[in-house]
Amino acid sequence: MSLIESGHSLLPIGLCSLLQCIATGCVYDYSTCGDIIPDGTTVSVSFDFPSSLPVPEGMATLFYPTEGDADYSRYDFRPSGGTVEINPGSYLTAAFNNDTESILFRGFSSLSSLKAYTREGKVTDGLSASYSGAMPPLGRVADIPVVIQPDMLMCVAPSAPADIAPDVNTRIRFSPAQAVATYSITIDDITNLSSVREGCVSLSGLCGDYMIGLSRKGDSVVTIPGSQKSDTGSSMAGKMLTFGYAPASASCLLRVYLWLRDGEKRVYEFEVKEQIMQAPDPLNVSIRARGIALPEIDTPDNPDAPDSSLGVNVDNWETIDIELST
Repeated sequence: MSLIESGHSLLPIGLCSLLQCIATGCVYDYSTCGDIIPDGTTVSVSFDFPSSLPVPEGMATLFYPTEGDADYSRYDFRPSGGTVEINPGSYLTAAFNNDTESILFRGFSSLSSLKAYTREGKVTDGLSASYSGAMPPLGRVADIPVVIQPDMLMCVAPSAPADIAPDVNTRIRFSPAQAVATYSITIDDITNLSSVREGCVSLSGLCGDYMIGLSRKGDSVVTIPGSQKSDTGSSMAGKMLTFGYAPASASCLLRVYLWLRDGEKRVYEFEVKEQIMQAPDPLNVSIRARGIALPEIDTPDNPDAPDSSLGVNVDNWETIDIELST
């Protein structure tokens, strides 16, 4: 019986294949197989990464047979690429970086259903510490799910199939493209910024997933939380990663959450869809809001929170809608 090396032991190759094929198709990593390789055609895989982004730690590649009922196969590579043995045939392919932490994947049964997404979150996830106090009222975005930010995703799904012929060395070069945008958010003209103990933001009307096999954003509409820190004496700034605005959304609402030193908590709302839609580069979007007037507060600590928490026992959020001038 043929054997394949796994860690410090040898397993029957049939058992190894079974363990690798549970639920999501076949996943192969031949880097630990020594000189023992399965029958097939040698395929050399390489990657051409965007020069504007750091090279990822690794890449996953998927091969879907265009004929028959065979399941897909997955091969994971270092960024330098490598070689594998693949049965001859015609395959639709896709590739994405496999070093993400916040991004999840599902829909592996076909390229048309393969998507990247993130788990549920809270609008206060942008705070520097965990928050368990009274949550801000969600108001007109209450029906929109809140999910955490994705990390950087580079992916590609070539439309032309890869044809692998018997006894012919085949070379496949993937050119992953950036699928996640960076949104830089700045809040200017904040009077008495020193009255703020802590702050964060959320942005609604964004896309919650990316269809890797179709090379486009998904159809879901979500809210994503982000951090904000004092930038100058009268402004706050921060960045968030997102799959971009959701085409189905009629609004992109920026909400600024502020905890004041006297225990007061405020939410400021700004409609910013026009800024997002008019951004010259949809992968690098700058959003600016302004005009938050705060009271002057000299109290060093929150009087209703002797444990230095953010007013956990006081549900006194005030929502203020500010219309941006054009």
